[in-house]
Amino acid sequence: MAELLKTRCKQGMLVITETAIIVELSGLGKTLKSETLMRSAFTDIDVKKPLLLATANLTFHGQGGKVLHADLVKADDAKKAVALLTGRE
Repeated sequence: MAELLKTRCKQGMLVITETAIIVELSGLGKTLKSETLMRSAFTDIDVKKPLLLATANLTFHGQGGKVLHADLVKADDAKKAVALLTGRE
């Protein structure tokens, strides 16, 4: 499973692969748990930019009401995530 994007977020790490969107929740240098949304179940992404910060809060929506959050992602990495998942920039 090749990583197409791996970046820090408030929760730990946001990883986008060819088949999945993963938010790894970490603390004390260890991955405590991870939440995964398969790309085949991905339906939508919301991007919100807090004022005066060069970051974005991403919300990934999936089938069945599944939701993943990745907050405080660098703005450039947020753009890459949107381009990877939607095919648009």
